[in-house]
Amino acid sequence: MRILFDLLIAEQQCGNALVSIREMLSIVASNAQEHEYILVTGRPKDYQRQADMPNVCVYPLKLHSKNGVLMQHQLQFPSVLCRLRPDVLHVPNGIALIGWHGPLVISIHDTFWLEGQDPSLPTYAQYYRRYLLRESIQRAHAILVSSEQIYTTLVSAWSIEKQRIQFIAEKADRKIIPHIYRAVCEGKQLSILSTNRAQLNDSNLPARQAGEQQPSVSIIIPVSRPARVESVLHALSKQQYAGKCETIMVGPSVEAIARRWVSVRIVNTTLIEKPGKARNLGATHARGDILLFLDDDIVVANDWIARNVHALQRPGISVVGARVIGKSDSFFARCVDYTNFGHYQHRHQYHGPVASASMGVHKVLFHRVEGFDQTLGSGEDIDFCYRIQKQGKHTYYQPEITVIHDHRYSTLGALLRYNYAHGLAGGLTTKIRHPNSGLKNVLLYHARFPLLFLLLLPIIAAIATLHIVIVNIRDQKRVLLYAPFILLGKLAYEYGILVRLFKERARK
Repeated sequence: MRILFDLLIAEQQCGNALVSIREMLSIVASNAQEHEYILVTGRPKDYQRQADMPNVCVYPLKLHSKNGVLMQHQLQFPSVLCRLRPDVLHVPNGIALIGWHGPLVISIHDTFWLEGQDPSLPTYAQYYRRYLLRESIQRAHAILVSSEQIYTTLVSAWSIEKQRIQFIAEKADRKIIPHIYRAVCEGKQLSILSTNRAQLNDSNLPARQAGEQQPSVSIIIPVSRPARVESVLHALSKQQYAGKCETIMVGPSVEAIARRWVSVRIVNTTLIEKPGKARNLGATHARGDILLFLDDDIVVANDWIARNVHALQRPGISVVGARVIGKSDSFFARCVDYTNFGHYQHRHQYHGPVASASMGVHKVLFHRVEGFDQTLGSGEDIDFCYRIQKQGKHTYYQPEITVIHDHRYSTLGALLRYNYAHGLAGGLTTKIRHPNSGLKNVLLYHARFPLLFLLLLPIIAAIATLHIVIVNIRDQKRVLLYAPFILLGKLAYEYGILVRLFKERARK
């Protein structure tokens, strides 16, 4: 396993944290030699002792500016990650890269940045605390803390789940830390570590008992394209799952399909409802403990149900999404895939919003947050995930769950029309409702005024395109060929949002 330590910001801030970081590196690297440790540092001379170890690599990278160092760090580091390809990223200063979606461990050494807002702080420091640090803490798989005060602050004031916080004694335990890395990379549960350094071992991890009953499952499919749903139902009929399972179709004229598939339950509607409302209707009729939502142009693998259920049985995982692979390999069809499902093409699991094209969720939690927003014509799945995250739960992208998307958009014109329609239908509603859910939402929240959005439209589209390229280039270099057309698709999408903003302003 390749574990990368991003030491750059910690070195800029200095303080006693660096001493404990070097001590931890020495102990862990010498006692857990099955892992490779990569130290990205602006002070390579400070790590000569660690560099002599056979499983430690020192990678020098200098941040030249003291002012604006956070921005420089965010811009420079993605290329380093692409080059070094770590399995786990450990950030000892508490702030992670915006573009990193893999397994993440952060360390927090004091409560200064966790406490309430201080108006005397510079603006950049307030934004760091309010957005970048908050986002890092929310999506970290494990948070290492060195004092009870930090632990208490995270649990009480920040509402962080206890199983993610690892209370480490003054000197890092030579056995605990490697177990944390392994558990994080494999997505396993982490136990709370007390000051007596209770060891984390396999007995702490959840195991399925022999003969344990599988939870019941309800599959809900909003139907707006009856001709395509036959192949969806055919794939579902081949599922290899031991528990009880039912399929519910929601939409107009679904009786004819149900006559051919007698095991399918139907919820008939007069018109084609918005996706969120159709899914909510299906959920009200569901008998299963787990709800699996599926679009009517998505074909699943034989283990689709089993993989969703397995992911949802991990502690802390409440919503799970899949890797959405386009059926057609034609050039513009792939451009559509990356433009609209760019965050669900790669093979790296992460905690973040997932697409409802294939989504699993515990029914109890689904009803607790009152399901999808029925008023939204687009982006209702992202809004749903944000509301789940505000409950202190994780939404989880699991690329091992794969589905085939038969969208049938294979021309440049289809790409542009599709994205314009989605931008017009969704607008900035989700971003405005959840301004604290990431830096992107912050920027779009402040750019929600039509004229300002018009000026920033090309920049917003370019940033969105760049982000898609960054998260996918490790797996698929061809994304660089698609990038110009991804940009055109994003411009069409943002133009649809702009039209929506002007219409909303005109109504007011």
